[in-house]
This record gives sequence, C-alpha cells and structure tokens, in this order.
Amino acid sequence: MSAVTDDEETVTADSDVDVAIATTINESQGKKDSNTQTKPKDASDKEYTPEQKIVSAVWMHEREFNLHSMEKIKQNFKTRFGIEAPDPSVLEVWEKKLFEHGYIDKPTSSDREMSEEGSDEDGSDDNSDEESE
Repeated sequence: MSAVTDDEETVTADSDVDVAIATTINESQGKKDSNTQTKPKDASDKEYTPEQKIVSAVWMHEREFNLHSMEKIKQNFKTRFGIEAPDPSVLEVWEKKLFEHGYIDKPTSSDREMSEEGSDEDGSDDNSDEESE
C-alpha cells in the first residue's frame, strides 16, 4: 500500500511541477489562467524559427505589391511550414522589427562580437591597399 502512496505522491509532484511550469509561462505572457492548455493568441517568438519569422515578415511587407490578404499569408505559412501561423498582430510586429531594425530577434552578444571581429579596426576600406599600389 505504501508503494501506491509513493506512486500517487510522484504523480502529484509531477502534476504540481506541470502546474508550476504552466503558471510561470502564463505569468510571463501576462495570462492569469494557469489551466489554459491552448497556444496563446500572441504566440511567443520562441515558438517559431528565424526562417519562419523572416519569411512571413517579407510576405507581410510585400502585401501592398502582391495584394495578398492576411488569410492568404496565413494559408501560405501553414502550407510552407506545416503549422498554424501566429496571430496577425505578431506577423505585423515581425514585419516592423525586420524592416525598421534589420532583424527580428535581438542579436546576442556573441553575434555582435563575431561581426566586430570581421570589421576593419581602423575603419579604412580594404581596397585602399590596391589604390596605393
């Protein structure tokens, strides 16, 4: 009988962990109901790959030229990536970030360090040696 109790406690502990994780996630997303099992309407950026974000941001930006509706963009997203597209407001945020800042996800410090290593420290052009020869 004690084995059953131990198993029940383990299940309860697992359930408590699941509830704690769900609560933490929901609180970080501003949701109050920790029992919600559906994907939040304003899906987290972390749920999507950089490719999905960039491609859909370009589709959003091209809407005025190709006259695609939001439904068409969401359909294209599902066809290409095999998952539901995020809410249109998320797509609009991705478009704005990409075309105003040049990136959707904030570059990490290691990304910045790599780009700085590739730059010429004195700011001169690499072609300056060719011109002086």
